[in-house]
Amino acid sequence: MVSSVLQVLPFLRSDAYSEGMSAGSSMKAGRYVNNIPFYMKLYKQAKSEMATGFSMRDRNEVTKFNFLGGTFLEKFVDKHCSPETKTVIKNLDKNLIDSKVSQRAIEYLSDGKFQVENGQLFLEASEDAVKSQSFRYATGKLASNILGVTTRFGLLTSGLTEAPDLYSSYQNGDFGKQTVRSVSKIVASTVTFGTIAHFAKELVPPKYRTFAMFGGAIAGSIIASKSTDAVLDKVIGKSIKAQNREAAKYLTEMQKQRALTSGLS
Repeated sequence: MVSSVLQVLPFLRSDAYSEGMSAGSSMKAGRYVNNIPFYMKLYKQAKSEMATGFSMRDRNEVTKFNFLGGTFLEKFVDKHCSPETKTVIKNLDKNLIDSKVSQRAIEYLSDGKFQVENGQLFLEASEDAVKSQSFRYATGKLASNILGVTTRFGLLTSGLTEAPDLYSSYQNGDFGKQTVRSVSKIVASTVTFGTIAHFAKELVPPKYRTFAMFGGAIAGSIIASKSTDAVLDKVIGKSIKAQNREAAKYLTEMQKQRALTSGLS
């Protein structure tokens, strides 16, 4: 399923590469390694679609996936867990649209109705709403796709990767600001990810849809994270961790400058 590309990258952020191997970045790196089998499968699928074409089903189909699908972790669970444990884990591995509360809320707000056909979820609207390109219905489809690509386990692991920074901020008295920063990053990355997924499905020609989703998810997640950091730096100020990093960098530069000056004299 082409929409499974969206499993990859709501969590890719530039800070994973800029902070060294801290506890948080190590957890992020572990998650990327876990997804290697999925990346390889996705690449082969995208090449196949470009070569042979791909016929997308009804655009009203909700894009959705689970967190474990195609990963090393799924292989581990399948091999080492009992049938009962596997059932429990896979029943918990759901996205946010797999909820009656979410579905009823979207149906109410969008003037639509969810239907299940052959295991796939569709958000259908009245004929008049479709013809008139109802804003409520279009918004409902967008919200459905965002919730469909947002998994419970995904949100949990995103929170865990922010936990080291939250703990450090608690120790240095910056907990409130870091909480705002961490929550904002998760929300911005998730919403950007789902929004790119939605518009790629709606607008990109089928032959290029998987690559568009894959590349868009990477770029969108990085941009969302950087933009969130930039906005929060101006609104609530830089984190103490960032200030300490800048101070250390400045001190290093001063020491180099002193050493250079001493050498010349």
